This record gives sequence, C-alpha cells and structure tokens, in this order.
Amino acid sequence: IAARASGNFNQRRQVIMLSMGGWDHHSSLRAQHDRLTKHLDNAIGALMLGLDSLDRTAFDNTVIFTETEFGRTFQSNGTLGTDHAW
Repeated sequence: IAARASGNFNQRRQVIMLSMGGWDHHSSLRAQHDRLTKHLDNAIGALMLGLDSLDRTAFDNTVIFTETEFGRTFQSNGTLGTDHAW
C-alpha cells in the first residue's frame, strides 16, 4: 500500500487478500469465537492505524470486508456449537 502511494508502480487499485482459519466450531463456539474476533479486531485496528500513518488518502480509500464460504445453523447442536447449514 505504501509503495502504491509512492506512484512508482502505476497501479490504480490493489487487492490484498488474507486468510484466517479456525472458525469451524462444532463445540464451545462462543469461547473460541470470542478469542478469534478479538484477534481479528486487533489486526484490523493495526491495519487502520498503519493506513492512517501513511496518509489520509490511503485510509479513506481502503475497503475492508470479511467473507465466509459456508453457513451455520442458528440453533445449538447440543455442545455449545453449531453445525453446517445446507
């Protein structure tokens, strides 16, 4: 992102993809998700601080989103987790 801001790479857009596994919880979902969401929050917060330190344009022109490839049932499966939805 900093290299693009320098103008030396002649790129109008960048796509940076990161992967964070470990979300497939069939039991003790809440405890595990609390830990993972805190980790994700810290990572996004660090990215935002880093972007803001580059320049306000980099911060203002960055889109962050999350995505998952499968759904979950809404009701507990009996072990404080959920199973894959169809």
